[in-house]
Amino acid sequence: MSKYRFGVCDVILRELIDRSNVHIFNELQKAAFESSFSAENVTGGNRMFPLTSWPKDKSVKLTFDNAACDVNMIHLTEGAITSKASKTLMKIMEVLIPTDGVITLDEVPTEVLVEGFKVATSDTPAKGEFKLGTADKTVTFAPADAGTSVKLVYSYNSGADSVTNTITEGTKGVPFEAFINENIYNENNEVVGTHNIHVYKMQCTTGTKIDTSHQTPTVESFEAEARDPKRTDKALWEETYDWFTK
Repeated sequence: MSKYRFGVCDVILRELIDRSNVHIFNELQKAAFESSFSAENVTGGNRMFPLTSWPKDKSVKLTFDNAACDVNMIHLTEGAITSKASKTLMKIMEVLIPTDGVITLDEVPTEVLVEGFKVATSDTPAKGEFKLGTADKTVTFAPADAGTSVKLVYSYNSGADSVTNTITEGTKGVPFEAFINENIYNENNEVVGTHNIHVYKMQCTTGTKIDTSHQTPTVESFEAEARDPKRTDKALWEETYDWFTK
């Protein structure tokens, strides 16, 4: 009976520096594993008949797009430094000024900027001005500006448990081992086994790329290449077929 692989797989990435850190991605539909090499040799010197030559290294790549949110993914791609503390963030709002001129923000602002408006110098804003409430989350406009559509930007302090990932000039992605698993089906659409790929050591070759296309899940791209795991058997990766028995 024929056997099929449908191309939906799970990927498990386990960090090698701290093996308790694991990144799990389920039912990826665009994961690609590629092992290739070039027949061309690397040569030493610029003579017609080189003094020495050796085969080019093999290239092993793993790429996929993931729409699931993994806040720790940036450790693999960028080697981010993580901290937990309140941070100053910015938020944009596009609103219609009501008849009373009062707009209530979602957070207590530390600063407010309104496109086309100035900060009022008195307690009562004039036309084209706004005043920020010092004890609440309100921004007050002049009644003469009621019905005007405005864009405002305000900064606020996030919660104390906010997680911040910082990228510096010296940070780089941490090495990890990769496990790629997919089911194998027969002609009756029954799972008869699994196809498993294990790459002993990989490291990301690209930084962070996030695709925010309209009306689609925000997709984070991932690309990594195999590194020398320095094993005595010189193995880079292996695949295993695990057949189920009834």
